[in-house]
Amino acid sequence: PLLESGTLGTKCNTQVVIPHVTENYGASRDPEEKMTPDCTLHNFPHNIQHCLSWARSEFVGQFSDRPRDAMDYSQGATREAFLDSLKAAGAATGEIAQTVDGLVQCLAQVPTTHAECIEWARLLFDEYFSHKVKQLVHLYPRDAVTKSGMAFWSPPKRFPTAHEFDASCDAHVDFVLSAAALRAKTIGLDVSDAVLRDRAALVARVATLKVPEWTPKDNVKLVVDKEDKATPGEADEADVVAALGRLPAPSAVPVMVPQEFEKDDATNFHMDFIHSVANLRAANYGIPTVDKLQSKLIAGRIIPAIATTTAAATGLVCLELYKQVLGKPLESYRNAFVNLALPVFQLIEPMPPQTFKARVEKRRPDPINHPDYVEEEEIIVVPGPFTAWDHLVVDQGDITMQEFIDFFKEKHNVSCQSIAVPVLLEKGETAAMAYNSFSKGTHSRLGEKLSDVFAKLAKVSLDTYKKDYFLPSCLFESDAGESAETPEIIFKFR
Repeated sequence: PLLESGTLGTKCNTQVVIPHVTENYGASRDPEEKMTPDCTLHNFPHNIQHCLSWARSEFVGQFSDRPRDAMDYSQGATREAFLDSLKAAGAATGEIAQTVDGLVQCLAQVPTTHAECIEWARLLFDEYFSHKVKQLVHLYPRDAVTKSGMAFWSPPKRFPTAHEFDASCDAHVDFVLSAAALRAKTIGLDVSDAVLRDRAALVARVATLKVPEWTPKDNVKLVVDKEDKATPGEADEADVVAALGRLPAPSAVPVMVPQEFEKDDATNFHMDFIHSVANLRAANYGIPTVDKLQSKLIAGRIIPAIATTTAAATGLVCLELYKQVLGKPLESYRNAFVNLALPVFQLIEPMPPQTFKARVEKRRPDPINHPDYVEEEEIIVVPGPFTAWDHLVVDQGDITMQEFIDFFKEKHNVSCQSIAVPVLLEKGETAAMAYNSFSKGTHSRLGEKLSDVFAKLAKVSLDTYKKDYFLPSCLFESDAGESAETPEIIFKFR
């Protein structure tokens, strides 16, 4: 059993999860957090929280996501092989173009010295706090109006002012120093901390740089409305291939060190970068700046813990523990939702686990043009009614994929349409398609052992793989064409 609890300031909650008695932990989800529109974050911030969110997003993009993509790129044999791997993963052309563009910015000119990292950071300063702002003002000057004739720069929008780099301004130097240090760390340069923090050397280096002048662009599309999404659009594949040609060969890519955000290490430059970016962006838009502690609290999403709330959650969990030890029935348990500030105490009986049964589901394929047209789909369950707590264990030894398919046909009279195996990535778990009845290219694997296919797609060694099973995801159909649902499948190969 699991007795889960959590606190958030004056609020706390407890949840009772008992196998086969209550619903499983993942059955209920918290409501989604209110997201700031993309247009606000990218172009129209009006409070320091927006600036800090954008700063953290840029930190992740520059020093975590792009270096990780570069590591993936370096593992390919050729540029074309990397492009094929993105397509095989199901990425759209626009997403591929965005990834390749990020790689070009990361790898086209990789610094080899800390001085070159300073030059990179100085140009990044202009991109963030000068060129972006000038381009926005060029497209939408102070007297711009909307399609309805209203003033474009009406509240809460704030009209921005571009920064010009000033080596005598501590905030400007702080940004270049932290960005250069993170760039050096990311590309694996061996530079001492004293050199990374040498402000005098940095100012002297910056003074020798020739910075290109900004030129306005008229064909740039910006996210300016809440309905607009900052998602990659379609791109010409020829442009993607051309951009890919600007990258070094995969074998020439240096070893990258992606930075995982850590707010509590004062020596890693993470909060230095985020704090300086947020305050400089705030100054662009006339937003009051904050000190580094406040930046840390907001960017790190730190909400102070309250001992009273923790004590309330602990007491409520202990009450449920007594019930579990005494073997009480479902109706005796309670999930709690508490807010001590109001105060509100809600005690709710847990839901029983959902039972999956044979059924007919109705859906409207085109509710707008044909709202009366309804399709019915018959769904069967194998084997019999089940809940999320049940499992279907395939313990037939280290069998081939064809034998795995035959097992379900012979024992449960269903045909396997597809098999996907779990793949663990740094960003989380996903799945790789091992077999699809409509994809002839996957049929060559039918004679292979399913464990070998899993090892190949998941890039793991079975010799060092600690488990004797994995969890394939499968789609089944009956002979009559009905969809067949099964409990979670556990395939034991040794």
